[in-house]
Amino acid sequence: MHVSIDSAVDELAHLPFPIPHECATVGDAVGAHVAWPAQFVVIQDEKPQKKKIVDHRNKIGLSSSVPRSLHLLYCYCKRALTDEQNLSLAFDHDLFDESSELFLHLEDIIPFYSLDPISANCIVVYMWHLNKKMKEDNMTDMFRFVNPHTIPYMPYVSKLYRNAKIEHLNERASVLAERLSVASTNQLVLVPHNVGYHWILTVIDPYKEMVYLLDSLSHRNRYNDWKYVVDMSVRLFNSNKERKGKKQAIWEVVKGPRQPDLKQCGFYVMRFMREMIEKNATGEKNSISSIFMKNEYSKEEIDEVRSEWAECIQDYIYE
Repeated sequence: MHVSIDSAVDELAHLPFPIPHECATVGDAVGAHVAWPAQFVVIQDEKPQKKKIVDHRNKIGLSSSVPRSLHLLYCYCKRALTDEQNLSLAFDHDLFDESSELFLHLEDIIPFYSLDPISANCIVVYMWHLNKKMKEDNMTDMFRFVNPHTIPYMPYVSKLYRNAKIEHLNERASVLAERLSVASTNQLVLVPHNVGYHWILTVIDPYKEMVYLLDSLSHRNRYNDWKYVVDMSVRLFNSNKERKGKKQAIWEVVKGPRQPDLKQCGFYVMRFMREMIEKNATGEKNSISSIFMKNEYSKEEIDEVRSEWAECIQDYIYE
């Protein structure tokens, strides 16, 4: 569950799910929303009753409509993992230009299985899969990924935090600018970003100072804070490269497929990235807007993504 931290009895207590580079303790998270284990959340005046706690792994029935590879992965994880155990995935240096490790928990796998809102961990795993495909097709010079964990969403609910907010936005812009700086000419940078319980995809061409926004809920740019971060990152990129550049990057909102509910934004972001890479692999040199002509993705198209995601993890487990 997501909880809002208004005050902390023990400010040095560690968060159960820390936000990398942002929040490590409860004190750090005051004024923000963070993930919290559902069994430790007491609703209103309800008294915690340990006997009523139900193992969340048993809440989901196996569904015949789930892709077979995902079904098998879920069954494996349900048997092999506990709340304290996880899947450790080691990524090659070329994914984010640094060697990294990701810990995939049941809290990541269960929503993915159920077509519920998914975590940044799930999206990183699919980027890992896409990067492998690009290496096989000699396409790594066309796209570069940004780890969504490095530019997390951080809400500010009070005007008292205005200075802190600007400082934080500039820090996020600096991180993004560093990633843009290693991009080569004509290479597009894919940036999945959570704007607050909703995933969007931003595609940046830093040398042309073009920004493409794909939002499966809306066909307009509604995220002023994120626009500030991206615009500032492009300016910092120009400064780092000693380029004059434009006063402001050019934004284009791509009218792509719309999700059928409020849950599938993460799956749509993964499908957006897949479509862009796939079109380039087949030699189709159309504009980004022309790639996304459908009103909605079919269940089969979303299941392709879910199946590839599960197969990528299974290959790693059994290799």
